Amino acid sequence: VRTMGSKRAIFLGEHHPEPRDHQLQAALLTALLRRTTRRPLAVGLEAVQQRFQPALDDYLAGRLDEAGLVAATEWERRWYWSFAAYAPIFRICRTHGVTMLALDMDSEDKAKVELGGALEPAKRRQYVPDGDGFERFGSTRAFEEYVSYTLRPPFTLMRRAGQRMTASTDDARTISFPNFLTRQSLRDEAMASASAAWLAEHPQGLLLGLVGVNHVKFSCGVPARTARMLPGGLDAVASVLLNPTAASTFVDPFNLRLCDRAAVANEACLRNDIEVQNYVLQVPFAQRGAMASRGVMGRDPVEEARSAMQARRGSSVR
Repeated sequence: VRTMGSKRAIFLGEHHPEPRDHQLQAALLTALLRRTTRRPLAVGLEAVQQRFQPALDDYLAGRLDEAGLVAATEWERRWYWSFAAYAPIFRICRTHGVTMLALDMDSEDKAKVELGGALEPAKRRQYVPDGDGFERFGSTRAFEEYVSYTLRPPFTLMRRAGQRMTASTDDARTISFPNFLTRQSLRDEAMASASAAWLAEHPQGLLLGLVGVNHVKFSCGVPARTARMLPGGLDAVASVLLNPTAASTFVDPFNLRLCDRAAVANEACLRNDIEVQNYVLQVPFAQRGAMASRGVMGRDPVEEARSAMQARRGSSVR
């Protein structure tokens, strides 16, 4: 908590339906309130779409109760997971006057992207105020490897399982991978931009972002995009995976191994109640000093990633 309190932004990667994650979020928020009494504090929520920021403001001001907030944010239709698990966080914020920020893209705009359409210019500027930075971020070698390791495997698994992948429209149950990637990138950028905007307005402020684990891990999600927009860069941002499992790091579910003494590169094995946990710690994206085949202005991929806030200076892993 001491280290977290020294940052500008902290993103807690949650498993949305897991009550333990939300209990831990509430506990961390309470601990930060005790340590940062003189700093403005905000909680950013993936669970609430940006069009409903006025509803959050009304709740904090006492003009809406919890039932009214659930209705006003269309929680059950747009988020699906139980409000009851998040309720303690909302109550802490209202009791202590903590700002709450609606971070996610609106469903109406996700639907356009899912079907291959383009956002209206004003909407795109709302979610992507730094257009040049957004384009550079998505063109690095590090980002390509991140997509291959972090985004494509769950997409493939969901598709094989026949799971519905269009979270915001009933026109189709599935979408193409390019549209899936565009939606994910825009959501990450929208959440980062909203976070960075509040931090710019509150130079001494601390933001606690509650977002899904897939938006946090391996350095090319919301935390890195937020760092790109902050003067302190990566030093100003921290991310934590809450109650992680091997699946959280996208170990192949058919390649889990028992905890033993065997060393495996980039993995750690933690003994626990099921005894099958090989966690991937880092994902390499380049040989140090190697030139990228498709890098921004032909730069070394390591320097390219550092410039985009996707890795620290000299690091070839995320």
